[in-house]
Amino acid sequence: MLEKALGSGADAVMFDLEDSVPAPEKELARGLVSRQLETAGTTAAAMYVRVNSWESGRAEDDLAAVVTPALRGIVLPKVETVDAVRQIDALLERLEQRAGMGFEQVDLALALETARGVWFVFDLAVVTRRTRTVLIGTAEGGDLQTDLRSSWSAAGPELLYARSRVVMGARAAGADNILDGAYSNFKDQEGLAADSRLSRRLGYRGRMLIHPSQVETANRIYTPTAAEIEFSSRVLAALEEAAAANQGATSIDGVMIDSAMARQARAILDEVDQQAESSPRGSR
Repeated sequence: MLEKALGSGADAVMFDLEDSVPAPEKELARGLVSRQLETAGTTAAAMYVRVNSWESGRAEDDLAAVVTPALRGIVLPKVETVDAVRQIDALLERLEQRAGMGFEQVDLALALETARGVWFVFDLAVVTRRTRTVLIGTAEGGDLQTDLRSSWSAAGPELLYARSRVVMGARAAGADNILDGAYSNFKDQEGLAADSRLSRRLGYRGRMLIHPSQVETANRIYTPTAAEIEFSSRVLAALEEAAAANQGATSIDGVMIDSAMARQARAILDEVDQQAESSPRGSR
């Protein structure tokens, strides 16, 4: 399964040492993932490892086993406290040095899966510059839903505030990749597509996935459309012409455009460039 995941077409894969591994199998799982990192070679997918929470007492052993040059990042689950992020950051720095890796080479992805984690998203995300990815756990029946004691529906109003708060806080903290949670019913492609469209409208640019069959849908929806790319290019071209004529604003197709829309257009085109370099959109 570890090997097959790397060929799924996702931008990143997440090898899990946490909830999917029973306590007696933790050491075995560490060894399997460590060997996979050593033997994977050059892959199209960035390799992340979801370690056990800092509070579990297992995270230090997890990190010691998997921090190698092949590792792109660590997913820290159920993170709630600044102290936990600081402890992990310091440990990663020592392990990077031991492995001969660059400073802050390992991405720290914070998985917010409790009410406290979501509430303090900004405080958690600004602890270290290595926090370039923030995830929210929105899966049906997941930890966040349980902690909130909310219901869940495909329409999504129950977790709308939590999803919006994470986007706002993570963007304010400067996180590069803000990923939505998994859509649990991997046979419901229509539901995944509808939820991903809402997710993208909220500001997410990717999501966690639980099955290879979800990769194509996620990549398609979180990638800017041809129409968006074409319009963004026209916006920048029109504003360049306006600037040459000493005008601060102009119009396209009856829509007034100015410097604010230029920033939006550049953001879309930059997103296309980043995705071409395999910035995470769908990971599993």
